Amino acid sequence: MATLAIFGEKYLSRVAAEFATGEQAREAADRLVRQSGLSSRQVRIVKPNDPAVEKKLEPETRGIARTLVLAHVVLGIAGFLLGLLIASILVTTDIRAFTSNPLYTYGALAGFGTVGGLLLGGFFTLRPDHDVVIAWVEDAARNGHWFVVVHARDHDEEQRARDVLKDMSDNVVGTL
Repeated sequence: MATLAIFGEKYLSRVAAEFATGEQAREAADRLVRQSGLSSRQVRIVKPNDPAVEKKLEPETRGIARTLVLAHVVLGIAGFLLGLLIASILVTTDIRAFTSNPLYTYGALAGFGTVGGLLLGGFFTLRPDHDVVIAWVEDAARNGHWFVVVHARDHDEEQRARDVLKDMSDNVVGTL
């Protein structure tokens, strides 16, 4: 998958399920490891008012920093090259605005392409899909709820986790 080149994180997706008791959460976590093929490192239990909730929800702080750099560098360069490609096409047309000043055409489109790529890199760095899960878990954990959080590497792992958790909880939320 081409988009993986811009991510420095190992686990790109999150799935969380809400439980009423710690016993139910522990049972769900054990079942996930047994039935879904996920490792125990990928499954975290968040207890009410858990002081380590942020670390359990986003354990890859270095991976996030790598994503920040990779996304901006890769997409900035891709935008620059796309701008040059579009400029090359326009300079070869019969449109006087582009052919009379090819240097300006290349400069402007390479600049716009670079800025567009950097903005796209910022979007991928923000990971708005994670915000839904993080906000829900943090808020509900402050109000006395238990959670099982799964860090999935890909869509297949996410789907297997969802399948197991849906059998055990009515409230399952995920990303990706």
